[in-house]
Amino acid sequence: MSKAIIAVVLTATVLFGCATTTGVQLANSDSDSAAKQFKPPAGKANLYLAMSEGSSSAPAEIFVDGKDAGQVGPGTFLLLALDPGGHTMSAGSNDTSARTDFDLEAGRNYFYTVNVSSTFLTMKASITIVLLEPMGKLMIRQSKRAQGTAQ
Repeated sequence: MSKAIIAVVLTATVLFGCATTTGVQLANSDSDSAAKQFKPPAGKANLYLAMSEGSSSAPAEIFVDGKDAGQVGPGTFLLLALDPGGHTMSAGSNDTSARTDFDLEAGRNYFYTVNVSSTFLTMKASITIVLLEPMGKLMIRQSKRAQGTAQ
């Protein structure tokens, strides 16, 4: 009897534990692997946006140029292939958000982190650029791809 219970618990852990990370729907493993090749499509730039493990457990909604791009949660990232030029990104959770403007060049990878921190009465969101590409790639390799709405 106890072996059957252990089997059910292990099966549930595999099925449900791999499907989401803190409420964020994950992309499939092929999509995750492809994103970690760091190859922008022709004429586009790759924008990677990740939330570190130490951030709030609440997912952050991501908007790029006013369009919903999806959610990131601790240990997850979004990848967007964008046209070169100026863009606006905002990230937030509940009543707090952060916003940044940025320019992209075709054929390059750009890395940002989003953090949602909370204190007793307030939440604060922030978006930070990762200046060193090797650090950005390491951050992405240690994360799982979230299923964005604009992939």
